[in-house]
Parts: sequence; structure tokens; C-alpha cells
Amino acid sequence: AALNRGCSFSTLQRLADRDWRMLASLGGFLGGSALWYLLPLMKAEPVKSELASHSTPWLVPLMGVLVVWAVVESSRLWRRRTKLKRLQHNQSFSPAATAVILGLGGGILYLGFGHWTYSNSLQATAGALVGERLLPSVLQLVLLPALLSGMLLSAWRRGSWRSRKPIRGWGRNLIGGIFMGLGGALIPGGNDTLLLRLIPSMTPHSLWSYLMLIVGVACGLMLARRLGLMPCETVGCESNTTPESL
Repeated sequence: AALNRGCSFSTLQRLADRDWRMLASLGGFLGGSALWYLLPLMKAEPVKSELASHSTPWLVPLMGVLVVWAVVESSRLWRRRTKLKRLQHNQSFSPAATAVILGLGGGILYLGFGHWTYSNSLQATAGALVGERLLPSVLQLVLLPALLSGMLLSAWRRGSWRSRKPIRGWGRNLIGGIFMGLGGALIPGGNDTLLLRLIPSMTPHSLWSYLMLIVGVACGLMLARRLGLMPCETVGCESNTTPESL
């Protein structure tokens, strides 16, 4: 993800912001997922995405707290709905409100479509291309352009669609996407699957996997900075905006 300059979520977000290098990332993700099925060393079974036991004593009170928090945040959003219609910038949404929207949307989609996240769909598509899996359902495949359409709408509202991003350096995104595809096959799923399904369902390996993802990204960024490979791609960087002001 550090090599690619984006995780599963931000890869699509940057693509919606007209960073066309992310197309190489998605192609690399497909390729990395296909490698999982093709290479002899990759024949080990991936970790099973088993749900936590419902007999866990602390699970019910924890879910109760989360439900109450989600209701409070949802009601707060509802009370501000008139003001939100006039907003043009996503900075007006608090992280908590955004998390509620993502969580509720993701949960509803899982109830209706199962493993709907686009990283899962790409992995299943890669497996079908090499004859190891069945293609995902048409509805699951339709959810990817639907997700990207929402991000395009957000990019247009934020004004980021008008700014062109450089297209050089796409090889780095391709390689990063390949590693992301391999890692997603091992977990299984990208960080979108971790956040929207595996962690909420208390899958035993999910928190450990997410912690290792964060450690890996941090190590990758520190290495890139030490080697002088950190690009000047932050919004406002071209106008001599200092990192401290960002």
C-alpha cells in the first residue's frame, strides 16, 4: 500500500480524482490475486474468515454500545440534513459521522449481497480467469462501478476532479498493486474487507492482520522517505504549502 501510495479505499478515491496511475494498481491487484492461484508456493490455504463465537460473553454488550453510538451519530446527521445539503466540501463531515455512513452502508450491502467489497470481487474474478474460482455474481460486479460513481460524485463536489494528476511512475503502482493482490489473497480481502466485515464480525485474525497492515505501511513510508522516494503529491504542495500547514 505504501508503494502504491494508497490502500484499497484510497486507490479508488485517487482514481476518482483523476489519478490514472490507479488503473495500474487495479491491474496489479488482479495480477497479484491470479499469482496466488498460479504459483506452486502459493497453494497453501488462506486464513479462514470464521466469525467469532456468539457465546463470547463480551460480544453482546460491545454490540449494544456500538448500536447506541451509531444511532446517536445517525440522529445527529439527520438533524443537520438541511445544512449538509448546502455544504460543498467533505471537511464538514466528522470522522465519526463518516464512519457511521460507511458502516451502515457496508453492513446493508453484506446483508443483501454477501462478500460485496471490490477487493473480494477482484480476487474472485482473478481466480475465475485462471480457472480456480467461479465468477462473482453480476450484482457484485455491478457494485464496483456503483462505488466508483459515488466517489466520482464526491470528487466533483470537492472540486478535486478539475485538478490533473501526473501519470508518470505508474510502474510503482503496478508493482504495489501486485503485492496488494497477494496480501489480499492471504488475508483474504483488502483493508476494505477488514474494516467492513472481518473486524466487525470479530473474526479472530482480523485485528492482528490490520495491525500488521499499519506496521507494513509505516515501514514502507519510512523506507521511502529515507531513500528520498517520497513524491510531492499532497494537495497544495505545488503552491509551496509547507507540510506543517497541511
